[in-house]
Amino acid sequence: MDLSLIMNSVLLALLASGLCVIFGGVASLWLASLRGARRNLIWAASLLPLMLPPFLLVGTWIGMAGKQGWLSAWLPFEIYSFSGTVLLLFLAYWPVMTLFASSALSALPKSLLELDGGLQGRALVRKVLLPLIRPALLLAWVVCFVLSLNDFSIPVILQTSVFTTEVWLRFNTYFDAQGALLLCWPLVVFPFLLLIWAVRRQTGRMQLAISGENSEAMNRFLGNRILALGRICWGVCMIGSVGLPLVHLMTSPLTWSELGGAFQASQDVVATTLTLGVVSAALVMGAGWMLSKYRIGVVTWFPFLLPGVFVGMFLIAALNRPSMGWLYVGRGVMVCAVFVRYLALGWLGARWLRGRMNESLSEWAQMHGASLFQKWCHGIWPQCRNGLLAVGIAVYLLSLWDAETVVMIVPAGGETLSLRIFNLLHYGHNEQVNALCLLLIGVGVLPLVLIWVVNTIRHRQRQVKLAMVALLAVGTLGCGSSDRETGDDSIAELSSQFFEKAIVLGSRGVGPGEFNKPRSIAVDLQDHHYVVDMTGRVQKFDPAGNWILAWQMPETKMGRPKGMCLDADGNVVVVEPHYARVNHFSHKGELLLQWGDFGTEEGRLVFPRTVTCDPEGRMLVAEYSQQERVQRFSTKGTDGQLLSGGPERGLAPGQFNRPEGLSMDPDGNILVADSCNHRVQILSPDGTWLKTLGGAGSELGQMSFPYDVRCDAEGHLFVCEFGNSRIQIFDTDYTPLETIGGPGNAPGQFHNPWSLALDSDGNLYVADSANHRVQKLIRRKGGSGRIFFGSRPVSQDTATDKEGDA
Repeated sequence: MDLSLIMNSVLLALLASGLCVIFGGVASLWLASLRGARRNLIWAASLLPLMLPPFLLVGTWIGMAGKQGWLSAWLPFEIYSFSGTVLLLFLAYWPVMTLFASSALSALPKSLLELDGGLQGRALVRKVLLPLIRPALLLAWVVCFVLSLNDFSIPVILQTSVFTTEVWLRFNTYFDAQGALLLCWPLVVFPFLLLIWAVRRQTGRMQLAISGENSEAMNRFLGNRILALGRICWGVCMIGSVGLPLVHLMTSPLTWSELGGAFQASQDVVATTLTLGVVSAALVMGAGWMLSKYRIGVVTWFPFLLPGVFVGMFLIAALNRPSMGWLYVGRGVMVCAVFVRYLALGWLGARWLRGRMNESLSEWAQMHGASLFQKWCHGIWPQCRNGLLAVGIAVYLLSLWDAETVVMIVPAGGETLSLRIFNLLHYGHNEQVNALCLLLIGVGVLPLVLIWVVNTIRHRQRQVKLAMVALLAVGTLGCGSSDRETGDDSIAELSSQFFEKAIVLGSRGVGPGEFNKPRSIAVDLQDHHYVVDMTGRVQKFDPAGNWILAWQMPETKMGRPKGMCLDADGNVVVVEPHYARVNHFSHKGELLLQWGDFGTEEGRLVFPRTVTCDPEGRMLVAEYSQQERVQRFSTKGTDGQLLSGGPERGLAPGQFNRPEGLSMDPDGNILVADSCNHRVQILSPDGTWLKTLGGAGSELGQMSFPYDVRCDAEGHLFVCEFGNSRIQIFDTDYTPLETIGGPGNAPGQFHNPWSLALDSDGNLYVADSANHRVQKLIRRKGGSGRIFFGSRPVSQDTATDKEGDA
């Protein structure tokens, strides 16, 4: 256990929650002085930071305060830093403190404020208000501290070393479930005991209200200076957490230009997101009401306090067994995870509503012989309808934004918008993230829009029933199992013009021949294939799929390798994006050459993602982020020359938006998988644009995040689509012929495939990333024969040496 990471996490949470106390507490003084419609408006506005996607906050601040952001010159720190993480955690959770404190202030009797007319301003705050609302402040601080301590997404995206990331890496990279669970005890025990202490010791005397009955006295005794300071603090928090993100989102032309393509490439993802939100909200509302009569608060709050990734880990341990396969391999496991995480909200809301119900209506209905259903419809539902719907909408929104709870258990075909955004924050661009956030916000407000529409047409009581029935009907669509199957078969026949069957190679794990999200694959002239995965290992296999050897990349702390090919001498070339370098290994795993220098100038590298070798043996590298370009280098990585692209991403011919895959055709033309533009571009050997294939969508000829492209000797193109989880094939005239696969875990189905490779018999290897395996598609007899590799043949000496090693 790394104690320094624990201390780092605790310090991070202390600073973030401390800022919440200072700014949120001062802002609460102003909120408590408001009344009427203005008070309600400010209260509603203060909830917005908790209702907006956290990705929007992070993505916006990365765009504004990153290396190319307009705020970077004004801030005394780098956003990708400890200080930047503290800032964003504070901006995410300050409303908790403000709403708790202002509610406690509103609950104070007016008489207490008028006992001593001489106590005003700071003296009133120090001697009267702070002692009286200390329980609320303590509870709010504990909640902010726990949320900051257990937050996973913000520190990971901003590359801040915290304890949650160590636990995540222990499980996600090395599949060490026992070690990860043993490591996570400080993040479970310490915050939970602290919260229990705060609730039992202090909150018995705490009262909350939002009526604002003492607002006039607050306004009179606090004084203009304190109220002005409260307004300033509230305004600063709102600008940082809501104003800037929304303005950045709405005013960026690239956000709107990306929106159409993002929607076309994510229609199935939108449907899955809506389904997850509706079903989870309905289950939490129903179960929360049924369980609210029991004192089980500690049990329900426990999963809510945990980081979401831990909930996913526990569900994997509990459900990853044959008897639970019906639930584990389908979308139901995602609903289960969200339900367990947010049941506390349903229980708490329903318990609060039960305490405020007029029992006489239910008793009257029961005395007149009403059935349980009639008693519910006429006695209970009219009283708790608005409260339960509010709880349901809150759970619905939280389930839409939640990526960390389902990131490890998402089934094939179960990707949500939040997961796609989470991935793009690591590997994509801010405008792609903003466009998807805009879609996510649209999905978030959809229930409110539906209720409002029905409310204008139907009678009020009937309207709510119809709205709930409609939402539940939508929610049931696709809630069953996905296309994943539980069978052990590793071979399946394919209905393809090119391939006759699919063979599964490997399985999930970190042992020899096992994979953890394989990211890139390459095949040599002896048909040995090499696979690199999230563990940072390069594994070598013979043509039959038998494991031969493995070696570890030099460094993996900053990020994992992605991008492979063979050089002109038959050596294995592996790209390390986060280190801006390219490595050449011998077929035995010996590091022979390492080149690359970080920089935006021609001949230097900025986040390289893929590499290939041209017929002359020169190395071609595609990059993204500060440069969207393809460069050509000598065989040794020197004399870099720009071929296409530049610092600006775009949709014009020859422009790129995160080029993920590179290959060559038999004529020496360059094939570029232009992933975030959902297309493949074909360039001449000198980088001149020739043709564009694809466009956002899931129909034949359309693409969703193509991650790799390969070409055989006859000129057929094979495109690996990460978003559509399929392989698409084009003929020699670039006409789409067919697609293979789709979301699933059966042989011949895929889950976010990343990379392709072809062997000498025309067989196609697919790095089936989220299924943690490689699939080999066997070519039909009489196929294209020899496959073009995109590099000149290796020497006879090298070939003989490699045969002997096998």
